[in-house]
Amino acid sequence: MALRRRAFRALAVALVIATVLGTVTLGSAGAATTPAEEPPTTELSPAMTDGAASTSGASSGAGPTLVVSDATVEPDSTGSLRVSLTDTPDGLAGFKIALAIDDGDVATVTNASYPDHFGLTTDPAVDADGETITVEAADLDDAVTAGDANVTLATIDVAGADASQTDLRVTSMQVDDDDGGAVDPSLEAGTLTVGDDAGIEDSDPNGSESGGNDSKSGGNDSESDDDGSPSDDGTDGDGSDDGMPGFAAGSALAAIAVLVAAVLAQLR
Repeated sequence: MALRRRAFRALAVALVIATVLGTVTLGSAGAATTPAEEPPTTELSPAMTDGAASTSGASSGAGPTLVVSDATVEPDSTGSLRVSLTDTPDGLAGFKIALAIDDGDVATVTNASYPDHFGLTTDPAVDADGETITVEAADLDDAVTAGDANVTLATIDVAGADASQTDLRVTSMQVDDDDGGAVDPSLEAGTLTVGDDAGIEDSDPNGSESGGNDSKSGGNDSESDDDGSPSDDGTDGDGSDDGMPGFAAGSALAAIAVLVAAVLAQLR
């Protein structure tokens, strides 16, 4: 009887030890497989992002730009493009600007107009084929002063012909400031679209609307990951499994089996 009591006590102690060992092992393995928390990310407020965008797009002291705006017209209809100076650090005394349209088969220049504040203007000179125009005006009343921005110089009227795109660009210019000095702005051409601009600009060479194939995401016509395997396979991105760690459970069961076998040997 004494031998059996000792055997049962040993068995009870063995089970307690095995339970503690299994708990500690499983806890350690679970902690090792728990993914580390990612540090919180700080999102910029709309005000901060707007400020960053305006800083990058602001003038860096490189000088003013002579800009021709973009426009869209239908075939056999008319439209207009605005010619403007982005800023006038020393005011504006007057200007003479010649512009040309790149493709006369797409559109032609028909006329131009000036803002009312220019005291002296010259009638726009359009060539016979409607591909070039010259505009000239003087600011006699100092309507444009030093530091003014986005100053409209003239508005160019155009007529659409064939559905396509072409540019209206400055070919020569003379711009003077209020001090009598010459202004040498950089140039930015305007794009004139005749017809449906969405059909011209958004379609790609093979005629599809959004890509070279009929895929919905990821460049192929499957719902799997990039490597062709399903994404919902119970594993993390690095291939590790989030389930119960098998090695830890196996170690605990092995310890219990060894201790039980030792107790049974004593009972014999």
